Amino acid sequence: MPVDVPPPTVNLSDRWQLQTDKTTTPFETAIVTVHAHTCVFTDIKLSAAINTSKDTDTDTTTTWRFVFASRLQLSRSAAISDPILTLVRNRAASRFVEILNERGFSSIREADTRRFDRGAETVPIRRYRATVIPAPAPTEKMAQTPVEAYVTTWAQSAEQDQNQDLMIAGGAYPLSVPSHVHFDRKQGRTELFDIIRSVE
Repeated sequence: MPVDVPPPTVNLSDRWQLQTDKTTTPFETAIVTVHAHTCVFTDIKLSAAINTSKDTDTDTTTTWRFVFASRLQLSRSAAISDPILTLVRNRAASRFVEILNERGFSSIREADTRRFDRGAETVPIRRYRATVIPAPAPTEKMAQTPVEAYVTTWAQSAEQDQNQDLMIAGGAYPLSVPSHVHFDRKQGRTELFDIIRSVE
């Protein structure tokens, strides 16, 4: 029987459109089963700007920028231990690579792990590099575009007598765009980090 996991809450502007909203059981072990509610959002304004080529008027369906958030709940009532948190972080990283693949990103590689500030808390965040290829590619120049992506996991603060949830959040954005499109990659990184911090 599906477990009713509440969706994560994310602070987003109207440029973001919900693409996926589903509840799953991402993994089970001998000691715990994890249930998740995941939401994936796409930047429809950036996609609309890039996906129509000024040179050929060809539309593509390529995803250029997305964010996602997941709320995870354990099958047992217990505080989140360090071993469980480490296990979930590793599984989340593997699942994030799958999400990148599903959205058309390729040549995915983990670049490094950094420290990420979430208010008073500091958590590890993994950085990835990848490429995105428009389908079909509108111009030779846009055949491959570099992308940067991040994912992080943390234990949500719990009220007294309530179970503690795990949260996963991340996303990806292009490092370059066609000259007719206004998008600053530093701003893209800042906005992604702000969105991750807003997840509850």
